Amino acid sequence: VILFLTLPLSPSLSPSPSPFPYQSNFITTRVVKSKRNLVDKPWLTIGLKKSCETKRTLYHRWVASKGKPSSSSFKVAYVSYRKILRRLLNEAKDSYYLTKFQSNITNSKFCWKLINEIAGKRKKRFAPISLNINGQKVIDHRVIANHFNNHFASLPG
Repeated sequence: VILFLTLPLSPSLSPSPSPFPYQSNFITTRVVKSKRNLVDKPWLTIGLKKSCETKRTLYHRWVASKGKPSSSSFKVAYVSYRKILRRLLNEAKDSYYLTKFQSNITNSKFCWKLINEIAGKRKKRFAPISLNINGQKVIDHRVIANHFNNHFASLPG
């Protein structure tokens, strides 16, 4: 996920005489690569995603205002918003998984899949194995295993 951030330096935006009236009140735009992948979280609604963006904006406003008299009000706003959002996110996640379990309670394979998803375990996917033997690309696992067996059996010692 790539985010483009343009953050205000002050809570009040006053016009300036430049052709871009609010340019002096903003930090320059920069590209930030986020490690968060919201696609992996199906319980996030559009409203919750917007709330996450609002929380991020409140945080950046608080960080930008550190050392100023208004810093404490930004901190209070951010901390209270974060607390409410965390509770809402946990409720949404719990509700999502509860609904999934209840709709598939008789399917043990699906239940275990959900348990592993909640635990953060993912299926390991292996790339198909191929080996170049005498100039030919071989993908049959038995042929590859036999070739390795013959090779290591012929080593002295």
